[in-house]
Amino acid sequence: MKNFTFNLPKNPPQWVPAKLQARAMAKLPSNPPAVSNFNTPAKPRILEEIIADIQNGEASKLTQIEWVYCLYNKPVWDTQNPDASSPTSEAIWEAAVSNSLLKRRLIWRLALYHILKSDVKNLETEKLTAPPLAPSLIESFSIFARRAKGDDTLAVQLIRVFAGSQPASDIAKISWQYTITPKELVRRAGLPARVSAVQAAYERLAALFPAKSAPNKQEAEWLLRCLQQMSPQQQVAAVEELLAKMPAEVAAKMPDVLNLIRENYSAGSTGSRWHQLSDSAKSAMRRSLGALNYSYLQQLVNLLARMLRLEDEEIAQLEMRRDFWANYSESIERIRMVFPQSSVSALGYQLQLKVDILAEEGSDVTEICIFDFGECFGIEFLRGRGGEFRLLPRKTETEIILFGPSKLSVKRLRRLGGEVFDRLLFWQTFCEKGLREKKIFPNEGTEYFTGMPRDRGKYSRSNGLPVPSEKELKEREKQLKQWQKEMEQL
Repeated sequence: MKNFTFNLPKNPPQWVPAKLQARAMAKLPSNPPAVSNFNTPAKPRILEEIIADIQNGEASKLTQIEWVYCLYNKPVWDTQNPDASSPTSEAIWEAAVSNSLLKRRLIWRLALYHILKSDVKNLETEKLTAPPLAPSLIESFSIFARRAKGDDTLAVQLIRVFAGSQPASDIAKISWQYTITPKELVRRAGLPARVSAVQAAYERLAALFPAKSAPNKQEAEWLLRCLQQMSPQQQVAAVEELLAKMPAEVAAKMPDVLNLIRENYSAGSTGSRWHQLSDSAKSAMRRSLGALNYSYLQQLVNLLARMLRLEDEEIAQLEMRRDFWANYSESIERIRMVFPQSSVSALGYQLQLKVDILAEEGSDVTEICIFDFGECFGIEFLRGRGGEFRLLPRKTETEIILFGPSKLSVKRLRRLGGEVFDRLLFWQTFCEKGLREKKIFPNEGTEYFTGMPRDRGKYSRSNGLPVPSEKELKEREKQLKQWQKEMEQL
C-alpha cells in the first residue's frame, strides 16, 4: 500500500457564520436583565433550622429535600435532644397528614421496620431497604393513625398487620374482605409488595373462599386474579382445595376461573399440569367443567324455546334434548354451539353466549351442539328433519374440523359419518345404550333420568334404562323405517 501525504495551508481561511450571528443578535432583548436578577439557589439550611420550623408549626416551609435530610438525621438529633424527640416526631406525623410525599416516605419506612423486625429474610433481594426510622417516629405513629382516611386507613391496618405475629394470615383475610389480591392490597396502601408475608398470603386464600354459596361477580373476579398471581406451586394447591370443597354447580358460576383451570390442568392442554392433580381433583375438575359446559347448552336451549316462534312440538323436542344431556353433564369436557344466522338474528341482544355461525347451504334450519366426551365426539342436531345425534371416534382430523376455526355446515357435519341415533319414540333408551357401549355413562349417582317419567327413567349402570315392550318396539320400528328414508334424502 502506498503512503499518502497531505499538505495543509499554513494560514487556513477563517469562516465566520455571519448570517447565524445576525439572526441570534436580532432576537436578543435590547436591555438584557442583569445576572443578579436571576433566581440563585438558596443556601442549604442546617438541621436545627429545619427542626425549628417543625417545632414552630411551620412545617409547610420545608422543601422535599429538607424532609429527606430531616428524616435521615432524626435518629441522631433525637439522642442529642431527648426531651424534644417525641414532640417533634408527633409534629412530623401531623404534617404527613397533608403532605403526600412525606406520608409515603414515612409509612414505607415504618412498614419496612416491622417487616425486618419480624424476619430479616422477609425482604427479597431488591433494594427495598432504607435508612432506619427514628424510634420516636415509630412510637408516635398513632398520631397519624387516628386521622387516617381512605387508603391511608388501609395502610394503617396493614402496618399493624406487619407488626403482628401472623401477617400472612391477616393479609389474606383483609384481601378477602376488600376483594383485592394481596399484592394489589399493599400497592394500593403504598407499602412494599415484594415481601414473603404478602406472597405467603396467597397460600391461605382458597381456604377463605366459601365452599357452597354462589359467589358474586366481584368475588369470582378476585379469585381469578389471585390464581393468576400465585406461584405454580401455590396455584396447584389452591386448585386442589377449591375443587375438593366446591360443588360443580357452584364452580360453574365462575366460568373464567374454570377456563383458567382447564387451560392449565386439563389432560389435553399444552404444558398441562394435569399430572400434579390428585385423582379426586381430576374427577372434581371434570364434574365442574361439565357443569359449566352443560349450562351453556341449557341457557341456549331455553333462549331458543322462548324467543323463536316454534310449534309446541318443536319446543318439546328441544327441552327433551336439554334434559337428556343434563344426565351426562359430567362427561362433557368441551362444547361448541353452532347456530344458523337466522336464529342468531332472532335472539338479538339476548344472546350473551358465544356461538358460531353455520354456513348456509339449503339444509333445514337447525341449531347444532358439538360435544367432546374425551374418547368420542358427539353432534346433536337440535331441530329439523333428521334431528339426529351422531357419535364419532376421536381422531385428530375430526377434532380439527369440529373444534377448529373452519366454518361448519349441516352437510359437512353429516359427511363425517359416525354412529347415528334417531330422536323417535323411546330414543332416550337407545341413545343411552349406544353411549354406554362407548363407556360414556350418566353422572355419578344417577338413579332416574332427568326429563323422563319415573317408570321410564329408572337407571342402573349395568342395565341402563328400561327396555320398551314388544308392542312399543313395533311402533318404533314403523317410525324408524320412515325416518331412514328421510335421512337418505338429506
